[in-house]
Amino acid sequence: MPDDENVFNMATFDRSYTRVLSGVRPEFVANFFEEIRSLQLNENQPTVGRSQIVEMAKYSIHDLKNMVVNYDSLVIKSTGTEFH
Repeated sequence: MPDDENVFNMATFDRSYTRVLSGVRPEFVANFFEEIRSLQLNENQPTVGRSQIVEMAKYSIHDLKNMVVNYDSLVIKSTGTEFH
C-alpha cells in the first residue's frame, strides 16, 4: 500500500477492535498490541505481552459467551489509551 494511503484511521480501528473483542478468535485480540504492551480489563491486573493477552481473551470469549462489546470512545492518557 502506498505511504499516502497507509494512514491510521480511527473509525476503522474502533470497528475492527470492537469486532475482534466480540469474536471467537482470541489471537486476533493480541494482534492489536505490540509484544511488550499490556491490556487491562476494568479493575483487574493488566496482562502483559501477546501470549497473556490471548489467554485473557480466551477467558473473555469462551467463559463470557453472552458478553456484548460496544464502542463508546477512546481516551488517550499519559498512562495509555482506554477503550470505552
